[in-house]
Amino acid sequence: MPSSAFKFSKMSIPIPKFSFHILLTSLILLIIIPPHLTDIVGKVLTMVLFNLVMLASLYVVAQQKRTFYIGILLAIPTVLVGWGDFYSSAHLANYLRALTLIAFFGFVSFHLFKYLIKQLHPNTEMIIAAISLYFIIALLWAMIYVSLEIHYPGSFNLKAGIDGGDLTGLINELTYFSFVTISTLGYGDISPQTTFTQGWVVLEAIVGQFYIAIVLARLLGLFVAEETAKEAEKNHVKEMLKKAQSTHKDDGTHH
Repeated sequence: MPSSAFKFSKMSIPIPKFSFHILLTSLILLIIIPPHLTDIVGKVLTMVLFNLVMLASLYVVAQQKRTFYIGILLAIPTVLVGWGDFYSSAHLANYLRALTLIAFFGFVSFHLFKYLIKQLHPNTEMIIAAISLYFIIALLWAMIYVSLEIHYPGSFNLKAGIDGGDLTGLINELTYFSFVTISTLGYGDISPQTTFTQGWVVLEAIVGQFYIAIVLARLLGLFVAEETAKEAEKNHVKEMLKKAQSTHKDDGTHH
């Protein structure tokens, strides 16, 4: 069965080749490009890149019929609410978009983490998947911060003019803050202003540190296990050759 085709069954479908590369590339583009653009161009490009990330994420995690349908059900309202931002900049519409993105990124994070835990052999795909998940967790928390700022204005000390009505600017600012937080850099140019928001910020920093520790331990454990298995196999082959040579010598002696 071709790996690129979605043929649904009760069994898992192999993840298509280079799908994690596409996901990571789309994530990097989403983080780097939008902040350099303003007005309608930046808004459109941000939406296009968000949709690309969602499509790439869905392509990676939807290995079963049930998972695919759940992903679609989460993605459709996210896309509709997102593009609806062009017709309305109301706080409620922006709040709904943040909530739908939280649900979608949470869904993707869960399935990517499950994929990493279930892997038995370390490879490039697994490493890229781990990096992609780190980015998606940061985006998940960015959307949580966006929803907090919209629902509780003043939760963060943002630049003048950025509020719940400017969703693109808010996403750019708080995505930056989320990555600074999860990596524990803490530049201090943006900071939480309420106790409730501070709790979410602390939780992200903890999750980020534990994620790195867990993934590194997992990768290292798999590499060590694989090397140990290879060494054991080599030793087994050597022992078999020695036994074969010994048996051959004994047969020669009897003759």
